[in-house]
Amino acid sequence: MQRDLFTEEHEDFRATVRAFLAKEVLPHDDRWEKAGTVDREAWPAVGRQGLLGLAAPEGNLDKIVQKAQDTGELFPQGVRFPKENLLGGLDQGFLHLMRNLAQERLTIAAAAIAGAHVERREAFGQAPARPLRDRRTGHRMPGRPGVRRRPRRRPSTAAPPRS
Repeated sequence: MQRDLFTEEHEDFRATVRAFLAKEVLPHDDRWEKAGTVDREAWPAVGRQGLLGLAAPEGNLDKIVQKAQDTGELFPQGVRFPKENLLGGLDQGFLHLMRNLAQERLTIAAAAIAGAHVERREAFGQAPARPLRDRRTGHRMPGRPGVRRRPRRRPSTAAPPRS
């Protein structure tokens, strides 16, 4: 069946995506599926192929304040959506951000700190239990030469001083 939905440019793009997937994604599919994540190295490969940021013309995302952050000033034009999908009131976007953005960022920060505490506890809890191995031979090593573990602090059982 012949379709006239796509132009030649669309068909070229579809072929590019198919070739990229066959070369860069399918060989790793089983491993990524088992790991539950895609390797970080995959994303730069997608970008080099020109498959990221398709909706934005090259260079329109000039940074305004935090150059190292993934932020940019966007000016959508001609965007239409149903009234029932409007959050807040018409032309109230900045007010909505003022009321909610600080709370959202505080929540994200609190979650990040909690995650860091869990990871730290996990890392320090695992470190002494893991057997040490020689990198060259893979044999177990009796200990870390020249490195002593600090004794854990124990809570004081002494009564607090009287004033």
